[in-house]
Amino acid sequence: MLKRVVRRAIDARRNGRDAQSSTPEQPKKTEQPPPETKPPAALGGIAARIAAGDTNTPLPTVSATSGGQVLAEGGLQTAEDGEHYWGNIDNESARAKARDEQLIIDQWECISCGTCVENTDAVFFLPDEAKAVVTQQAGDMALIQDAIDACPVTCIHWTDTPAEFEQLNDADGKPL
Repeated sequence: MLKRVVRRAIDARRNGRDAQSSTPEQPKKTEQPPPETKPPAALGGIAARIAAGDTNTPLPTVSATSGGQVLAEGGLQTAEDGEHYWGNIDNESARAKARDEQLIIDQWECISCGTCVENTDAVFFLPDEAKAVVTQQAGDMALIQDAIDACPVTCIHWTDTPAEFEQLNDADGKPL
């Protein structure tokens, strides 16, 4: 049954092309004015810009896997409740960074799934046949928090005592 439907669709396309090529002149399409551009959403990503209809503004530089923008850090900010946070967004990761905690992966718990790298490869790296590592302490706090929340074994932490978490390998995958 499916083969018959596919054959009919292919035949219809062929017949449509033959009919189009045999017609002497196609009516010309009238050009439409470009759509009205809207201002980009505040701190919105690529998807927010497209959803808002802003396709004319150049898109930001993106990472190979995460799609995360390379943003300049916003520095230390103060939230409405008086707590400090780091960067442009107030979340648990930004508050931990403001408290001068370090981002660490408990490599004993890590299952090398790569979810953290998918969220932001600017901060996390997964060497071949090894456990994920943190390559830098700064980055897009929203993406870092997404990586922490998405980790299936909850092995990514902000801590003020990083020595508690033994590291098994370095960023090259070599044992420590």
